[in-house]
Amino acid sequence: MRNVRRVTSDLWKLRHNSCPYNDGGTWPASTYSEQMTPPSNSAAAAKLPAGVLGLAALLAASAANHFVRPGFYYPVVPPAITFASGPLTRDGWIRISGVLEFAAAAGLLIPQTRHAAGTCTSVMFAGFTAGHLSALKRAFGPDGTKRARIIHSLRLPLQVPLVVWAWRTRLL
Repeated sequence: MRNVRRVTSDLWKLRHNSCPYNDGGTWPASTYSEQMTPPSNSAAAAKLPAGVLGLAALLAASAANHFVRPGFYYPVVPPAITFASGPLTRDGWIRISGVLEFAAAAGLLIPQTRHAAGTCTSVMFAGFTAGHLSALKRAFGPDGTKRARIIHSLRLPLQVPLVVWAWRTRLL
C-alpha cells in the first residue's frame, strides 16, 4: 500500500511539474482529472481498525491516569519489587508503567510498528497480571477490605481479554 501511495504521489508530481501553466496557474479543465488529485495523508485516508484505535485509546487514557491519580495503582504494585528510594519506588513503577502504556498506544497507531507493539503490549499485560495477583492476595489478607476483595476479584479476570486483544492487534 505504501508503494502504491508513493507511485501515485510521484505520478501526480510528474504531471503537476510538467503542467504548461506551472507558474502557479491551474490545469485547464479539459486536462485536469479527479485521478490526478494529490494523495492524502490524512487519518481518513488510512483508516485505523477499530480494535487498534480502541486499545490505543484505552492505553492512552490509562497512561494519563498513572500521572493524574497514581494512588489508584498503588495496590497493584507488588511490594516485593519496590524499594524505599531510587527509581523503583512504588511511584517510580507507576510512572514507568504509565510511560510504557503511552509508548504502546503510540506504537499501535503506527502501521509499521503495530506488530511489535501488539506483541510487547501482550507481554506487558501478561506481566501486569503478577501485580493484580499480588493485589488480590493482599485484599484477602488480614489487612484486606471487602471493597478491595470485590475490586481485585473483578479486575484480575480482565487481564485475559486484554492480552488477547493486544495480541490480535498484531494482525490488523
